[in-house]
Formats: sequence, C-alpha cells, structure tokens
Amino acid sequence: MKLILIKKMIGGQVEKTVVTPGMNVLSQAGVRYELIDENTGKAPKGLKVKRKGNTLELEVDGEKVIELDDFIDSDAVLDVTTPNGEMISLDGNSPALAQENGFDVLYGAQAEHDAAELAWPVWALTALGLGGATALAVGGGGDSTPPSAGPDVTPPAAPAAITGYADDIGRITNPNSTAPVTDDNRPGFNVGTGLTDTPSLYVDGVKVPATYDPVTGTLTPTTPLGDGVHQFTTTLTDAAGNVSPVSPALALTVDTAAPAAPAAPTSTAPSTNDNTPGIHIGVGLTDTPSLYVDGVKVPATYDPVTGTLTPTTPLGDGVHQFTTTLTDAAGNVSPVSPALALTVDTVAPTTTASVTAIQDDVGAITGTVASGGVTDDTSLVVSGTLSTGLITGERVRIYDGSSYLGDATVSGTSWTYADSRTLTDGQSVSYTARVSDPAGNQSAAGTAYTATVDTLDTFTWGGETHALNLVARVNAQDGKTYYALDANGDGVHDTNDRVTHNWLDGLLNGGADTVDTQPGGAVKGVDDARTVIINGYTLVLPMLT
Repeated sequence: MKLILIKKMIGGQVEKTVVTPGMNVLSQAGVRYELIDENTGKAPKGLKVKRKGNTLELEVDGEKVIELDDFIDSDAVLDVTTPNGEMISLDGNSPALAQENGFDVLYGAQAEHDAAELAWPVWALTALGLGGATALAVGGGGDSTPPSAGPDVTPPAAPAAITGYADDIGRITNPNSTAPVTDDNRPGFNVGTGLTDTPSLYVDGVKVPATYDPVTGTLTPTTPLGDGVHQFTTTLTDAAGNVSPVSPALALTVDTAAPAAPAAPTSTAPSTNDNTPGIHIGVGLTDTPSLYVDGVKVPATYDPVTGTLTPTTPLGDGVHQFTTTLTDAAGNVSPVSPALALTVDTVAPTTTASVTAIQDDVGAITGTVASGGVTDDTSLVVSGTLSTGLITGERVRIYDGSSYLGDATVSGTSWTYADSRTLTDGQSVSYTARVSDPAGNQSAAGTAYTATVDTLDTFTWGGETHALNLVARVNAQDGKTYYALDANGDGVHDTNDRVTHNWLDGLLNGGADTVDTQPGGAVKGVDDARTVIINGYTLVLPMLT
C-alpha cells in the first residue's frame, strides 16, 4: 500500500509527498493535511491517530507512518476521508484530541477483523468525547462494516453572509457599518452573538487568525489587512471538529490611505463685507471638504456646482485664516491645505459723497444745470464733494437711481464723473454718489441730483404740431428756463416765426394746456418778452401779426 501525504496550503497550493515509515513533518499554521491510500484516494485501512503532547502520530495497522509535529498549537487541520466519502476534520481544538499522551483511536479497525470485533471500547469512546456511542472505523477487510452509531460527522450549516462590521478607527466609526469601504484594517465582522460553534474567518479564500467576541458577536482578524478590495467569508466548526460549508462572501474595500492635501482656497478679493463668505475650493469634489477658520473646524456647506465652501455661522470682523481638509469615503482625512488670508469687514465708511453739479457743454446754453432742470446735452459730466478725504482702498461709486454707472475720479475732497452713456430725448437722470471700501461696504447716498434731457420737444394744438427750439432757449434773469417757439419748423427761432393774434387767442382759450402769463398785448420782435406756458413749457412767443 502506497501512502500519500497531501498538503493544502494557504493560497490554494497543493503538495503531495510519498510517505516513508516514521517520517516527521513540522505542522504549519493554516495548512490542511490529509493521509490517503493512493489506490483509493481515501484514508488507509487500519488508520489510528495518537496525540503525544503537541504531536499528532498516525499509525496504519499498528505501524507508525508519520508524525505531525506541533500540530496542536499550529492551527493546522487533519482531514480524513472515510470509505463512504465523508470528510472528518480535526484541529487542535477537537474534543477527540483533548487527552494528551493518550491513545486516542480515531479509526482502528484491522483488515483481518470481522464486524463483531469492530465495536469501539468504552475507553476509546470517552477519549473521543463520544460517551457510550459507537465510533466510526476506517477499513475493516472484506464485508466488515462500521458500527451503526459512530462519531458526529455532520458539519454545521453554512453561516449566513456577513452583512455588517464594527469600524472603530478614524473619523468615521460605526458598530454595525454596511459601508462598502473602511479605513479600519482590522474590522470586527458581525457574525452573531453567543455562537456555540467556532467561527473561522477567510480573507480572499485564505483562513486568517481571528478572535471571536461572543458578547459583541464580532470576528476580528488579528493581523492588519492590506489596502484593497477583499472577499470575506466564514465557516463554523462544531465540537466534533466538523467544518461547515463556506458562507457567501462580503466584498469590502480597506482603504487606509488619506487623500492628498487640497490646494489653498481662493477668494475674488482680499476683503469682504460678507460674514459668511463662500470660499472657492473647486467644483465636483468626490471627497468631503471641511472648513477651518483660524485653525478651528467650523460648520460649513459645500456647493459642488460653484465649488464654494461656506461657513454656516457668521464670522466676526477682522483678518481670518481659512484652511480646508478632505475626507474620503473610508473616513481618511487629508493633511490641511495652505491658508487663505481674508479680511471680513462689515462696517460702512464714515466719509460721505455729495453730487453738486451737472455740466452742460452742448448748444447755445451751457454751464451748470440746476437740479431738477432741463438739458439738451446727451453726455453729461457730474461732479461733487466728499466730507473728508478717502483712505486707502476707498472709492466713489456713481449711481443713476439704483443702477451703478462707474467710479469717479477723486482729487482731494472733490470728484468728477463723465457719464459715458448717450442719453435720449426725454430721459431723466437721478445721480447719487456713495463711498465704498475694499470690502464693498458703502456709505449712505446723499440727495439725488436730477435733470431731464430735452433736445427737441413739440406740442400739438388744433391738429398742428409745433416744435420747441431748445437751441435757441434763453435763461432769463429770474433763473427760469424759457423756450422759443419755432412756429415755422425751420429749426431756429427768428423773425420768420410769426403767428396771428387769432392763433394765440385760440391757444390761450383752451386749445392746449396753456397759461397766459402776460395778458394784454405783445411787443413786436424776436426778443418779445411776452411768455405763455404751454404743456408745461414756458415759451417766448414769436412776432405777432
């Protein structure tokens, strides 16, 4: 009979060695050994197993054929395939091997024994932890069969797949995490509390040393796992040494590598009047950013579209240092980014700005346009004064109503601004000025300075349209603005602009919205001092005929 020792190693490698009588093999942790008859592929007839200290001695027909040294303490396993094809597995925790230096018969039938002689002695059954039961024997020549009752060879049912694990490392912890990635390289897999069978842990199909806590129900590898995706499975071994089928696998990624430090955050300006400023850190980040202000982590919200990280609590005025970190899905935290210095300033300037004049340099009448007046200049120059001189970084902002136009040119406590717009006939302007600091705070606006653009106005009476020649308008000594009637529509107010008394009388008697300011006749000539208010315009009348 040719005996073969099969050695199944971690990783799936298999070695086969021809056994020479009395050979010694040093048991290796996690390795499964099996002694077979080359002809049958099963355990040889007459196989007996002794434990001597930590050594496992295998005999066939009373002859020692091999010793597995340090078997008891090595976490190695001995597999035995019975004649009927069942597998029985023994390790150092098997009750059958609990008795040191005893003659623990596992399979003891001799080829020449008949069936009646195969009954196990009580001492042998006790050594196996089987009490008064009948043990299974390998071999037995001829038609001999094992006793009707034998050792427990029924393995436990396969355990359920691992569904959760205890993560107690890093920023993200959870006693029953189901996250697909973890920074804990020794996660405690939840396999159930108070198990009566012994659980074993396999990583990528290889059994690894692990400790079971019956209170928490966790099975924890004793050696740290490497980074990467791993498949975790378990088995259960009962008191007789029977090993269950392998559980379904749990895929879990171990990631202990922290993200790289993010770049320094940025801002559009060195100061802001926003006490919850959105700090720019980048769009579409896959790791979770955290914000630190002056070295202290603060609550903040991240907008992946704008790429801003915004504190939720208002900041106090002053210079602040803003830094960030990134936390990946496993809970690993990056180093801190370089800092952004940003000044928060919510106090408005104390200096105020006033509009004092609008300059008209077009047409016959030029100079300062009084606030509320009329101008034929479509490109105005606005000027004003400051209550005090500006400090560094301050500027004067010019508005037309609520519309910002631009910044004025400042000299000392005076300023000017040329409106670059081309104004249109009938357009009104309402200029104000505000002092603005670098943070965007602005002083209160002063009184608005207004004007109306009027390049050529008309009025209609009796189906006739008459033009008001603004080019020829005059400023009377009383400070009022007068308009000359261009009766014939040639663009000038001269002696050719003649109207009849009947026309004037009809106009004054309700043909238009008129007020006769000087009733009682008129003096002939283009410089006629008689005036009339028509549709709100004070008109210098032409020569009457």
